Amino acid sequence: MTDTDSESPSEDWIADALLDGSTYDRLRVRRFSYFKQPISQKLTWMSGLLALVALVAPIALTLPSSASETFPGRDPLTASPKVVLLGLFAVVVVFTAAGSLTAVELYRRRLEPVSETQAKRLLNLEELASLIGLVTGSAMILLTLGLFAVGYGGESALASFAGSGGGHPFEPSGTGLSVARLAVLSLTASGTVFSLRTQFVS
Repeated sequence: MTDTDSESPSEDWIADALLDGSTYDRLRVRRFSYFKQPISQKLTWMSGLLALVALVAPIALTLPSSASETFPGRDPLTASPKVVLLGLFAVVVVFTAAGSLTAVELYRRRLEPVSETQAKRLLNLEELASLIGLVTGSAMILLTLGLFAVGYGGESALASFAGSGGGHPFEPSGTGLSVARLAVLSLTASGTVFSLRTQFVS
C-alpha cells in the first residue's frame, strides 16, 4: 500500500498547518504561544477537565466517617457544602471558555478566507479563552478536588485546615447545589463540549 492508497489523517498538525492550512492556521503555529494546538484539541482537553469535576462524588463517598459526618445532613452526596461553589465556578469558567473557542472557530469559518489582520484578532481571542479555560480552569478544579481530599485526613485534618484560616470546606453553602448535582452538571458539560469538538477537524 502506498501513501496514495488511503487518506489517513496526518499526525503532524504543525506541518499540515504550514503547508496546507489557512492564513489563520499558519499564523497560529508561527506565533509564540503555549496554546498552538487546534481548537478541536483544546476542546478535548476542556471536556476532560470538566469530567474531572465529577470526581467530587466518589471522593465524597469514600471519605472516612469522621469527615462524612461534618457534611450538612451527614450525607455527602445530597449535602451542599461550601466547596461545591468553587467546583461550580470552575465548571462555568471552563464551559464558557470552550463556548468562546467554539464561537471563534465558527466565526473564522464564516469569514474564510480571512485576512492576516482578522486572523490575528481571532487568535488573540482564542489565546485568551485557552488561557482562562486551560490554566485558570485547571487550577480551580485541582483546588476543588484538593479541598474535598482534605477530608481523607478525617475530622482532625478538617479542623486544622479550618484553624489555619481556610475555613471548613464542608460548611453549608446555603444553596441547593449538592455534590451529586455538581457531578451530573460537570459530566453534562463535558459531554456537550466533546460533542462540539467533534464538529471541528481544524
